[in-house]
Amino acid sequence: MWVHVFTVGTSILQNMSRFGKVSQDIRDMFGRWSRALPGSGTDYEICDRGSEFFSIIYDHVRSDPRSMSAELNAFIGITSKRIAIPIKKIHLLPTATCSSKLCSTIIEKYLRESRNIDVEVHEIKYIGLGPENLDEALLELLDKLSNIVTNAKREKLRIAINLTG
Repeated sequence: MWVHVFTVGTSILQNMSRFGKVSQDIRDMFGRWSRALPGSGTDYEICDRGSEFFSIIYDHVRSDPRSMSAELNAFIGITSKRIAIPIKKIHLLPTATCSSKLCSTIIEKYLRESRNIDVEVHEIKYIGLGPENLDEALLELLDKLSNIVTNAKREKLRIAINLTG
């Protein structure tokens, strides 16, 4: 059995800005969202309006997960090369930004509903908050990874780490 760990970025929003079957204004908004800095007005806009567009984004991801999500593209690419890889759980590591949280929620829903996989989300608070927080960000990331790996090893599970996002 395997445990997978994904970092989660904003590729879904970037791809919605390029390939989304929505108006140009909405594609432009998704482009802005994909580049939002933590704590910025755009980041708060995503927190306020993300649920309004969740279904549209999710439908795009569900219809073509490999094209719409870098994280799912890597995961599907890895798991499709081997026959019947049993997966116990996937751990998602989004940043504290609203854009990463939105993308993480979409990936979580896809994995649960389309792949019937147990998913656990672990937010990394300091990533993306500037160079002055880099040490804390890396320590937090390593701490979460260490806990996940330790628990998986204790259960004699194999681990795949996907740092695409």
